[in-house]
Amino acid sequence: PEPEPKLVEERPYPEHVESIVALLDAFMDEQQRPVVHEGMGAPELVEALRAGDTAVQKKGLKALMRQPVALHEHAAAVAAALHDADPWVRAHAAEALGRLAPHALAPFAPAIAALLADVAPQVRRAAADALAELPPAQLAAHAPALAVRLGDANWQVR
Repeated sequence: PEPEPKLVEERPYPEHVESIVALLDAFMDEQQRPVVHEGMGAPELVEALRAGDTAVQKKGLKALMRQPVALHEHAAAVAAALHDADPWVRAHAAEALGRLAPHALAPFAPAIAALLADVAPQVRRAAADALAELPPAQLAAHAPALAVRLGDANWQVR
């Protein structure tokens, strides 16, 4: 069979662009990092949380936030990310847990409340926001820790 005609004429990149493309290709080959994309199922997203790559973990958490059933089913894996070394992963994990129904959020409230003392302001804010989703009776147990955050040095936490 004859090759299909090309709709666009292929032109070689200028030499300096070729070298940049080659460097990017080499970099991506070295990374061998998992990729999180739309349409991934819950098992792949949970695996992304364990990837050890901050960018992949954050994307996995964000994707789980858009899948309420999967988030509920894998809340324990999300809660494990509350202890990650990266503050943004901890913040996204707290935010994700805050999207659970109040009865599903309650078991994770003590771990989230512990993040109110985190060194990173984005983590403290995400923790406070997540705890705010608790029913008043359960929220009362965390009122003293939340009250301390009213005087937080970071305005986004107050």
